[in-house]
Amino acid sequence: MQAIGFYLLLPFIYLIAILPYWLIYRISDFIYFLLFRVIKYRRKVILENLTKAFPEKTPSEVKLILSDCYQNIADILVEEFKMIFLTERNFKKRFKVDNPELIERYHSLNRGVIVITGHYCHYEWAASAIAGCSKADTIAIYRPLKNPYFDRFIFKIRLIIPYKLTPDYNTFKVLKKYQNEAFTLNLIADQSPPKDGKGAVWVTFFGRKTLTYQGAEMIAKKWNAVVVFAHVRREKRGYYTMTFDLVCDEPESTLDGDITQMHSSKLETLIREKPGNWLWSHKRWKKSPIN
Repeated sequence: MQAIGFYLLLPFIYLIAILPYWLIYRISDFIYFLLFRVIKYRRKVILENLTKAFPEKTPSEVKLILSDCYQNIADILVEEFKMIFLTERNFKKRFKVDNPELIERYHSLNRGVIVITGHYCHYEWAASAIAGCSKADTIAIYRPLKNPYFDRFIFKIRLIIPYKLTPDYNTFKVLKKYQNEAFTLNLIADQSPPKDGKGAVWVTFFGRKTLTYQGAEMIAKKWNAVVVFAHVRREKRGYYTMTFDLVCDEPESTLDGDITQMHSSKLETLIREKPGNWLWSHKRWKKSPIN
């Protein structure tokens, strides 16, 4: 069944890939309509998250964010398929990095740099933009998709600018070769940890205690790596900018949980700018310190 679903969708995916951008955004508008008005994709989860995050907002304001959230999902989906034929030159016209010199400065000192992103705007394009900031190896950690056919397909089209795409369970194994070398590690740090809370720490996120992966912090201390947060902003449809913001360059001097709290706070600040650009459809607060 997984193969059938993949091959049925493949012609539609390639059709989107060859269409001009103005037309794919008309398709995105239709997908938005289906998600928002017809399917009501994970609406209960999204509304619950928004209500928890923004208790001060009126129902009308929450509904506007809800609408923006579905539009963001639809735009990311069609832009993902455009990656099939997107060249590095055209990509760099659409995704600008304001201060790549921050990464280069630490690489010149043979320091590893961990770039933290969230599921905000087009996070897949962000990984390619990060890879283009330095000649040192860039490693991006991902969680394999359940459908192996889509997983292999998405794996191939992600690499507009070549970088090493590594499953999350292989992270430490891959990093072993970089003990005294410059590298960039891209981590999406806003996913929900497993039920047992292994490898996670409690931080304050939108005024709530939130269990958050501590992987970036653990790696920073083990490899004496610099931690940077990437602020990604959508300037208009199909065009993005990214600004690097230093989180910590002396990880050994921090207390347990400090770095995780710092990058979580920076993500919250970014989300509050344009809440609809974050992926509110996952159960971010399904665990509490009580249970």
